[in-house]
Amino acid sequence: MLDKVTETVRKFDPNAEIKIKTDEKFTKIRVKSNRYCDRARIWISLHELFKDREDVIIEVE
Repeated sequence: MLDKVTETVRKFDPNAEIKIKTDEKFTKIRVKSNRYCDRARIWISLHELFKDREDVIIEVE
């Protein structure tokens, strides 16, 4: 999962900061990007990647 997330984010912003935190119920993917225009693209791509899973929370800042 980490490889897929990293590959997807790096396509849009190679300098983005990626944090993945796993709790008992949820997996939280947090991405910090300085590129304002690419934030939506990153979120949409990650959402498409994990659209079948309800236990994944995606935050893009």
